[in-house]
Amino acid sequence: MRRLIHTETKAGSPISHHGTLITPFLETVRFQPPHYRGVILWQRPASVVVRDPSGQQAVLQIHDETRNTIFRLAGFAFAVFTGFLTFAMFRRFEKTDRLNNK
Repeated sequence: MRRLIHTETKAGSPISHHGTLITPFLETVRFQPPHYRGVILWQRPASVVVRDPSGQQAVLQIHDETRNTIFRLAGFAFAVFTGFLTFAMFRRFEKTDRLNNK
């Protein structure tokens, strides 16, 4: 049975620049609901491994600001929706109360 959400990290093609080897890594998140033929893919840069000519290696994490912005916008949209829903419910109850008290 397939998982609903599957994450995977893949190494890209290494790039050599003046003796330094640079390897990018990509993180893929796949969302596939059961009994659904399509799939939603979200790919983002995860990190870069830099190996200098002496053999020392450093892993540089990539801060994905796009992901943070998407989560902030989704939170804001949820807050606005909740506010409108609450306003509509209170307005309806107020209207019903006025009709019942006549």
